[in-house]
Amino acid sequence: MKAIITGTLKRILYIGGFCALTKQIRILFYHSVDNSGSPLSTSIETFEKQMSYLKKKGYRTISLSHYINNIYQKHTQHKKLVLITFDDGFKSTYLHAFPVLKKYGFLATVFLTTDYINGLAGWIKRDINLIEDRIFNSSISKKELQEITKASDFPLMTWEEIKEMDDYGMEFGSHTSSHIWLGKTTTEEILEDIKRSKAIIEEKLNKPADFFSYPYSDYKPETKEIVKDLGFRAACGGDPRADRSANDLFGLKRTGPFPAENFFEFKFIFSAAFDWYIGLVVRLKGM
Repeated sequence: MKAIITGTLKRILYIGGFCALTKQIRILFYHSVDNSGSPLSTSIETFEKQMSYLKKKGYRTISLSHYINNIYQKHTQHKKLVLITFDDGFKSTYLHAFPVLKKYGFLATVFLTTDYINGLAGWIKRDINLIEDRIFNSSISKKELQEITKASDFPLMTWEEIKEMDDYGMEFGSHTSSHIWLGKTTTEEILEDIKRSKAIIEEKLNKPADFFSYPYSDYKPETKEIVKDLGFRAACGGDPRADRSANDLFGLKRTGPFPAENFFEFKFIFSAAFDWYIGLVVRLKGM
């Protein structure tokens, strides 16, 4: 019932004059692009459709570096710009997303879980109970949980594939070494894990790893200080409702096109209605 009500509200806002494109720059985030049907995945067809929509609407992509250097710091608003990011470094990013991005002349930033490069996403099975409790508030069905668990067998990219994307112009940052759950880990472990991830990315790509993404978008306040002290220039979270601050470089909020297969939801993200809707949700949550 809640989903029906919110869906109806979004459509009313969209049709009622808020469908004009927003001036706010969106930072999109994805995990895997594949046809597995996993809750972590966007289908290949849907991803193609989304990128085609952005191209037809005149959007161009910018890197996080460009965003921080030229736009964010100046606190200006530009139309028709979007940032595309991927968490984890799944091989599907190379196999399926990369060709589509190249087709439309788009760039993206990929946050790597470095211990699992050229391996499988074993952290998913390791953290499945926390994922159920913290991400889905224990409301997820057993079938959906099983689908998420299957993602433990998703392969990640190799360093050779990462270097090929880097040579093209894609940007790479850290998503920790072991996909550590930052909100439930000691400061010492967090420091070691993130430091190790940053070091290997810089060694393999021979350039600074300037950006970080918080796994599960869950972290302690002191984690931001660790990320700053390690030399990162900015860090991304997830839920756009968690922090609407325009001044927090280490709490950049991203928007996932979810439900991934619902194209209206994707279009809604780029409308002025989305800003109004998120603002309403934030106010209601604060009541």
